[in-house]
Amino acid sequence: MSGTIKSLEDELGVMLFERDKTRVQLTPAGAAFLIEVRHVLDSVARARNVAVAVASGMGAARNALERTDRTPGSRRT
Repeated sequence: MSGTIKSLEDELGVMLFERDKTRVQLTPAGAAFLIEVRHVLDSVARARNVAVAVASGMGAARNALERTDRTPGSRRT
């Protein structure tokens, strides 16, 4: 996993973790990145739920879409 994290750090051009012999902790950039990634994952989960509801023809699909519209930062056109 450390190789994957290092690749991500290289791609971003920032250190996400401070490492020493006894511990690993998030850098300020890592903490900010983590917050944003959690928002993305929440959005993906909502999108999945809406797609499943629409595909199944459930009446909840409309409610799911309306909840998505009210989600801060949603950009439905």
